[in-house]
Amino acid sequence: MIDAPDREKPRFPDSKAEAVRQRIAQQLAQWEIGQRDLAICSGACGADILFAAECPRRGAQIRL
Repeated sequence: MIDAPDREKPRFPDSKAEAVRQRIAQQLAQWEIGQRDLAICSGACGADILFAAECPRRGAQIRL
């Protein structure tokens, strides 16, 4: 989950979200994810949402 702006000790600050999204996109490209694929995730705040948003960009179906 992306940290609240006032979180004392950062775990996943919003400033890191784009780097994580890019890394997810790179991995999906490496796996050649596309129109014939189904991606499944829990839809939790943070990386799950980034993953779920990236899959349709490659043509994959997504199930939350």
